Amino acid sequence: GAHGDLPPHIERNVWREAVSHVMRSLVDAYARLRKCTTEGRASMSLDLNVLRNQATKLAPSHLKQLPLWEFVNDFVKAFYLPEDDLCKWVAEHPGYTLAQYRNVAAVGAGASMRSKRRDRLLQRVEAVVRGGEFTRNSRAFDEKQANEDAKLYHTL
Repeated sequence: GAHGDLPPHIERNVWREAVSHVMRSLVDAYARLRKCTTEGRASMSLDLNVLRNQATKLAPSHLKQLPLWEFVNDFVKAFYLPEDDLCKWVAEHPGYTLAQYRNVAAVGAGASMRSKRRDRLLQRVEAVVRGGEFTRNSRAFDEKQANEDAKLYHTL
């Protein structure tokens, strides 16, 4: 390949897996935040854009889009959402863990709430996550994402 002695299909797979790992690790790290200021949210977005720009420069030329970019970017955007929009976002964005949803609720929309109201928000989020249709869609999301990622890297 252009970046070494790997065959192109191996190079694509290595890049896809490496970038996917980094993206999932970012969500894991952001989901462990205990506090997130407005400046912190802006910093997450900036860091993510810098990562995308640098990874795109280093990536093989056939890499058009970073795998799981939207997965991380959507998670970062969720920190900005008010309570009702956050619950809707949770329902529309399967693929994260309950702990990740709970954290974005507690540190995002719930950060300025009194504890009883924040507890109610966390209960609402958990109810959405545990709701039947959401749970069934989670596996479909993972398979859909895997198929989309595969299309990006496998040229005919």
